[in-house]
Amino acid sequence: MKSAIDGDTAHFYPVVETTSRAAIKSRFWGIDTPESTGRIQPWGKGASNYTKSILKEAEANGTLVVSTAQDSYAAPIPDSTGSRYVSLIWYSLDQKDAPYTELRLLNLAIVQNGYSWVKNVSDMPAYQDVFYAAEKQASDLGIHLWSKLVDYDYPEEGQYTVCSLLDLKREIQAGLKDADYESPYNNTRICTTGTVAGYADGTLYLQDYFSADDGYDVDENALVDGLEYAGINCFCGMSAVPSKYTKIGTYLRIYGVVEDTENFGFQVTGLEGHFPSVSSLAVEGDVEILLKAEENVDDKAYKELTYSASELNGIVSAHPTNFLNCAMVCSTPVTVESFYMNDSKEITLYTNNNWQIHFSFVYHPVYSDGTKDDVAVWQKESDYVGKTFNVKGVYVSFSGTRTVQYQIVPRQGSDLVCVI
Repeated sequence: MKSAIDGDTAHFYPVVETTSRAAIKSRFWGIDTPESTGRIQPWGKGASNYTKSILKEAEANGTLVVSTAQDSYAAPIPDSTGSRYVSLIWYSLDQKDAPYTELRLLNLAIVQNGYSWVKNVSDMPAYQDVFYAAEKQASDLGIHLWSKLVDYDYPEEGQYTVCSLLDLKREIQAGLKDADYESPYNNTRICTTGTVAGYADGTLYLQDYFSADDGYDVDENALVDGLEYAGINCFCGMSAVPSKYTKIGTYLRIYGVVEDTENFGFQVTGLEGHFPSVSSLAVEGDVEILLKAEENVDDKAYKELTYSASELNGIVSAHPTNFLNCAMVCSTPVTVESFYMNDSKEITLYTNNNWQIHFSFVYHPVYSDGTKDDVAVWQKESDYVGKTFNVKGVYVSFSGTRTVQYQIVPRQGSDLVCVI
């Protein structure tokens, strides 16, 4: 298994050795668990935790088998996104290489434990009756989704803890320093404010800066011109976000749910559906524009941090969390030495200065003389390796295979300019 995403989605590595280690993205057939990422729903976190616990235990001590959700031989069927395969997940918790007669169906177990509704099972009649029977059993017993009890993992609407981005930064730092640290903010509703530093791949980045003169407990090692910068990434789901909320420099108030997870780290979620196109339609919990970008020119104004590549390396070595999720400019060009593109067509460039550049948008080459090639699309290794770029974007962390790593995420094509 590569990662368990939520209650009904996971990514797996194939056991068969091939030249590719591309993950198989699976959307579990026949079920629809409550949301636990971009949009938050009651019992979503419980469903996610249940699925992850089964997958981890089966991988460690038993057997995991991923099969297509078809009753005849055919090519795997993608889901509506086109990037995930509709799958049946079979498992044994305590028997390695278990025969199929000893395997249980996780899709069905999730329904039976009251963590999912049954959905779209008519295409496999042999499974249809047992799935509906499992749903009825969970309903009759009042388990989880069907319970009258409160889901204590679901923060109640309207109860928000007001905090600053500096408060949240301290929690990120504590978690990166100690993997066993449990943040008191985890799974709570928070209200915070910040200036938009970028928007990429469904994630909104907010930043702000703080001074001791205003009563904040700043870190002397993190000051730039007497200010400490702090930022947070806010996952907005896959729904479109109106551009007025994502324009760099816009000052926002957000209401969301903090999640500190193994897969995605410390972030704010629950914003999906809370970006009203018309302010008069806003309800409690919706994102608010406090200052438009052109109005935000004083103490909340958008600022970029500028460092050379060697200075950035020094920051990563000595104080890697000082500027997380803030806008960053690399003032010296970097040369690409190697290239990686995942199965979602997201590209990571590895440079001669040890910096990684990760972006998810389709890149049309932009050159230092200001020209842009709107026809050419760079998506191959030969397009990048050996070329030199000026880079800016958002400075982020992510969990690598062995340790936490740091990247710059360009927000648009003009953040990645080919010099040579």
